Parts: sequence; structure tokens; C-alpha cells
Amino acid sequence: LGQQGDPIVQPGVYDGGNPSSDVIGYLYGFVPIDFTGNPNYCDCAVATPASMGDIYVSIMAWGGVTGKATPSVDMKAYKIGRSTGLTEGYVFDDSASVNVEYKSGTAYFEDVFMVQGSNIVQPGDSGSPVLTENGEFLGLLFAGNDSGTHYVACKQTYIEQNISSATGKTMHILVANAPKPFEKQIQIVYVKPSITEVVEQASSAMIQMLSVAMLILPIIGLMRAFK
Repeated sequence: LGQQGDPIVQPGVYDGGNPSSDVIGYLYGFVPIDFTGNPNYCDCAVATPASMGDIYVSIMAWGGVTGKATPSVDMKAYKIGRSTGLTEGYVFDDSASVNVEYKSGTAYFEDVFMVQGSNIVQPGDSGSPVLTENGEFLGLLFAGNDSGTHYVACKQTYIEQNISSATGKTMHILVANAPKPFEKQIQIVYVKPSITEVVEQASSAMIQMLSVAMLILPIIGLMRAFK
């Protein structure tokens, strides 16, 4: 079980991440999972960034979140995950009740939504954001089947409610219609001046210095006249 302050490593340890050099944040809080048969509504956590300079307000391969929405049957659903990347599917159940197998046991979830497609989920995709085709946030993927054709996601309303309750802080999904990370790049090109340009710039500088000197000399003469 995670504890507040545990380091968050990116890339993950299974992907070659080093806990001593690849820490991007620290666990701040999480929603505990009930394994006694009582209903769960989401599986999520929140972290404190190690450095704000390492954080983007947009999602890799997608961009920023434009808003929040409620899933409905036949709605297109896009997710961006570690293992399968950007995938497209559709919502076939917008209020499902499912049992999810964890190492700690079986947990019962209510009012989650399910998405169907082809090769849309694999181990490692847990925590993927699920969006509408317009970039509105629907929820977070937290479980899937072995064949990769179905995944289960918790709704954004429960994420905000439950994580706020678990941490004692009011938390909201960040809405920021930003470009994809690394999409906007600035290229700096150093242009070496030609010999002619160097000579012209040097001549211009000398003329300016002479002009200043010619102005200063009369002023010095006036100052001497007043003595």
C-alpha cells in the first residue's frame, strides 16, 4: 500500500526508470479501495510535482483538456496510455457494475463506464485519461480485459469528489486547452556575419564615438570658461 511521500518515477521502474534519478513527484493522496464488498466508484491518486518545470498542462500525443463531460452509450472515447498509446473506441455501457481483480483481492465498482475497441488496452495503461473527440475529460482507465478489447474507467465526477474527500483538499480536473508537449519548438540559428558586415559595423561604431567626442569637447571648454 502506498504512503504519502512515496516517490513517483517516470519512466516507471519496469520501463528502465531509476528511482534515484527519475523522480518526477511524490504521492500526496489516494482513494482507498474497499475489498469487503462495499461499492467503489474510482481508483485514483494525486501527486505533488518534484519540479514544476517538469510538468506539462497537456497530454502527450493529444494536447490539453478542453472541458469535462459525462460518458454516454455509443460515444467515441479516446485514451492515451503507456502501452497502447492513443486509441479510439466507443462507450458501450455508461453505468456498469463490475468486479475487478487486484493483488489484494476483488473489489466491486459501481457506476463506472466501459469502452470497447480493438487493441485499446494492455497492462501498463492504467491511469490513462479518457477523452471525447473534442478533448473533454471523461475519466480514468483503471482496468481492462486480457484480450485488449474492453476497458473500465471511473467517471470524472467521482474522481473529483473522492480525491477531494480523501485528501481533505478541493481538487478539480485541470482544463487547459494547450498544444501537445514539445509541439511548439523554437529553433535558434546563429548566423555568422560576413567580413564586409563586420567592417561596416566597426566603422559605424567609430563614427558614433567621434560624434560623442566632438560634443563633449565644447562642453569642457564652456566649463573652463566659467571658472
